[in-house]
Amino acid sequence: MTKPFLRTLLPAALVAGIAAFFAALPGMGLLLVFVVPPLLIWIPWGLWAARTEPGGITLHGARACIWIAAVALVVVIHSQRDASMRRDAEAIVASVKQYTALHGRCPQALDEIGLSRQQLEEKLGRARYWCDDGRPGLDYQSTFDATSTYIYDFSRGEWNRLD
Repeated sequence: MTKPFLRTLLPAALVAGIAAFFAALPGMGLLLVFVVPPLLIWIPWGLWAARTEPGGITLHGARACIWIAAVALVVVIHSQRDASMRRDAEAIVASVKQYTALHGRCPQALDEIGLSRQQLEEKLGRARYWCDDGRPGLDYQSTFDATSTYIYDFSRGEWNRLD
């Protein structure tokens, strides 16, 4: 690859990098809604339009690969973050269930199972725990989009997504 060729890729790499940075932030994955649909139009159209230019398909293909890699990176980051938070949430649920089985009631606060409010926020970000009428509850915000919340139903033993 020549320096002029790489120089022509720099704007695409910078813009894709900035877009990926912001879309990879917790709760910001929905920004991909503004990136992926235009890419689905731009990539095939650009390849079609570049077919008559010398080296056009190579250049457009390289730019397309940069954007595809940026989107894939965002998806991987959110997937890993989601899996990590779900493991932490499952561990909290197991501790609450164990406490409930031992004491015959749910813990009024997570301090009773050895988890401070600060530790909860470090593990799950925006999360809440409650015990109303002997029924515990736990929820946390989705890592992908800020408008969704996962809530654990202790009676059914399952996670539900609230949009």
